[in-house]
Amino acid sequence: MIQKIGLATKNKGKCREIKYILDPFSVQVFTLSDLKIDLPDSIEIHETYKENAKEKCVYMSKCTDMPVLSDDSGLEIDFLGGRPGIFSARYAGTGIDKDNRRKVLEEMVSVPHQKRTAKFVCVICLHYHQEFFFFEGISLGTIQENETGENGFGYDPIFYSEEMQKSYGLLTFEEKMDISHRGKALQKLTEFLKNTK
Repeated sequence: MIQKIGLATKNKGKCREIKYILDPFSVQVFTLSDLKIDLPDSIEIHETYKENAKEKCVYMSKCTDMPVLSDDSGLEIDFLGGRPGIFSARYAGTGIDKDNRRKVLEEMVSVPHQKRTAKFVCVICLHYHQEFFFFEGISLGTIQENETGENGFGYDPIFYSEEMQKSYGLLTFEEKMDISHRGKALQKLTEFLKNTK
């Protein structure tokens, strides 16, 4: 069983969610700041979540001998041809969540409800024993016309979950972890961990 793991993300929201899921397994999670590792944004040069997640694992694995976990995820909006996609975190060019949400809402002004369909996609990569393992999660929903709620991070306040009948911004932390794209990917990871020595 894995006892220690390095987490290759600077996103505090993602760190919290991953630690929450791994906590029952008594896995010690070490962040980039814990290990004093700087993960440059410039390494996200690929065209898929899987490749970007792997690239982050590769980078951090050069700096530590423990197993490494990374995440790449994004919001894909059908009306925008799948944008912002892999560019979700830096869509507005500022790296600020609120700016990203504002840009999406501006691009979606006057778009009717039936054309506001979207999905969150998450790919988790685990580098362990010199191998790479991938776990994917997808959540379906729609883009609201306005922000609601202050919970979560990123695009959560504008992403409406049909399953929960409210935005991710209104979900409790536990509710979100049960149904979100990252929660689903992490659930697949935990099944893997249960069967790993």
